[in-house]
Amino acid sequence: MIDKFKKLLGTVVIIVPLTARFIPLFLVAYYMLGIFGMELFYDLSRQPTDSPSIYDGLSNFQDLLYTQFYLVQVLTEAGWSAVAFDYANRAGTSWALALIFFVLCHMIVVLVLAAVLKGTIWFVFLTVAQQLDEQERTEKNS
Repeated sequence: MIDKFKKLLGTVVIIVPLTARFIPLFLVAYYMLGIFGMELFYDLSRQPTDSPSIYDGLSNFQDLLYTQFYLVQVLTEAGWSAVAFDYANRAGTSWALALIFFVLCHMIVVLVLAAVLKGTIWFVFLTVAQQLDEQERTEKNS
């Protein structure tokens, strides 16, 4: 049991520096998407709405903090579509632009950035598991 814990801890120690390399990529992507969202939806955030969305107070694009909060919603997939459709409703004739922005945010954040991070972690676990299996085989053969 302790050997398995040591192996797991060793794997985590290997993963932390590799995943730390992705933090600047996430921050730059979040910042760029946040600024772009603020430029697109600043005026729409100030409009009064009769939206039943529970995210109405938290998903405004008037400052960078709330915009980043929304992007975390996209990453966790927690009600991001309700916010997207709310802003598409507010946009009026440019509803397609609003939906394209939100879908692109989802694709970039979830399908690209998170998938790269998950893939890196999976690759490290597989590589470490293979190395440990080879070590066990050589120890048994010795």
